[in-house]
Formats: sequence, C-alpha cells, structure tokens
Amino acid sequence: MSKIVLRPRRSGPLLALVGYLTVLLLLTLMPPRFEVRQRLQLVPFETIIAQMRTGGWPFVINVLGNIAALIPLGILVPASARPLRSFASIALVGVLTSATIELLQWMVTARVADVDDVLLNLVGAVAGYAFYRHRTYSERTKAMRQVDSA
Repeated sequence: MSKIVLRPRRSGPLLALVGYLTVLLLLTLMPPRFEVRQRLQLVPFETIIAQMRTGGWPFVINVLGNIAALIPLGILVPASARPLRSFASIALVGVLTSATIELLQWMVTARVADVDDVLLNLVGAVAGYAFYRHRTYSERTKAMRQVDSA
C-alpha cells in the first residue's frame, strides 16, 4: 500500500484548490434568486452579445463574473499538479470543470445551463494560467540573475 505524502510546497496550493472548488460549487449550485424562463442555452455567444448590448450590472455579473470565476483554477491547478502545467491541460481542466458545473446546474438546480458560461470560464482559466506562467517565469529569471551576479 503506497502512502500519500503531502509536500509543504505543494500542499498549500492543493488545499487552496480544494477550498476554492468547494466555494465555487456552493456559489454556482445555489438556487437562483429569480424565475428562469429558459433553462438550457446552447447557442454560442448569444448571451454574451445580449449582455454586452445591455451593459450595466447584468454584464458585469454574468460576463466578467464568469471570466473571474475560473481565474483561480488556472493558477492553482498548475501550482499543485506538475503534470497539469501545460496550456492544453489547463484549457481541458477549465472546460471540464465549467461543463460539469453547467450540467449540474441544469440537472440539479433551477438555474440556466449556458454554453457561453463555459466559453467565458475557459477564458478565465487561461487568463489565470497566463498569470501563473508569467509569475513563475519572473521568479526563475530573478533567481538566475541572482546566481549570475554571485
């Protein structure tokens, strides 16, 4: 029987990832505060375009909120799982996470399952990954400069 060993450097991001996913599921699976007419929206960009035309809080909450929702995923997944440090891995994890949430919203709650949410969540996961890559690249560059100057 093999033991699971938590390494201090990896356990922090892993625990943060578990906490983040728990909060994300709680927020996305709460019952809606308003009556929903259509529960399934499968036309790409329909909601995004409508929200952009309307603007205001609906745009901020739906469009920007869906992008922001998965930014932590793009940071925490590569920080806690070395095999998932590629762009393709993060994009796949982002799409699978978002699609799972949308499917649960459609099956379990009275919320809308929207393909645009998956697209916006993907943008957020990739943006988080870009931030992660920039930060790790900057840290490596700084460390190399310090070694070179010593």
